[in-house]
Amino acid sequence: RPFVEAVGLGSLAKSMMRMEAAESAKTKSGDELGLAREKFRKVLGEAKPIRFDISVDGRTFDAELLLIEVLNVTYAGPRLALAPQGGLGDGLFDIITIGPDQRANVLDWLGAPEPMGPPPVTRQQGAKIRLTWEDPPPLRLDDDWPSGAKHHDGISVQFEGDPITIFVPERPENKPGRSGTTR
Repeated sequence: RPFVEAVGLGSLAKSMMRMEAAESAKTKSGDELGLAREKFRKVLGEAKPIRFDISVDGRTFDAELLLIEVLNVTYAGPRLALAPQGGLGDGLFDIITIGPDQRANVLDWLGAPEPMGPPPVTRQQGAKIRLTWEDPPPLRLDDDWPSGAKHHDGISVQFEGDPITIFVPERPENKPGRSGTTR
């Protein structure tokens, strides 16, 4: 199934599903972004590791992770710059993982009032990714949560077709717009 921004499994997907379920709380608080980040922080703090078998461009390994995000963009979830060095349109996904040993640093990073630099996550890149698991983790495709039954033991992620160019018009303040290429 096609996606634009990200495929995610684990804590971030779970927190986004919970935020969707609590839609009325977001509108009442007025701080949707802060509430979403706090929800992710809480879910990540309580998360149990998930064992994944991972293949990235033919290199295979296994890991116990709190989350894995396969990103086509810099940001995931509530505007988290998980792959700030990622290259939109470079033909590679940014694969972001957080293991149990990284939890405390990521929680500190998420809880900081001001940005603390790049996120303390593990990043690698690849064009063809295969993820398998024993117990189905929470799964997201962009902002959608497909049924776990369809992906009960694994998923594959790869580019299809040619990249597209996205143009962003000039801003009203006469600041130049941006353009970029994505797949």
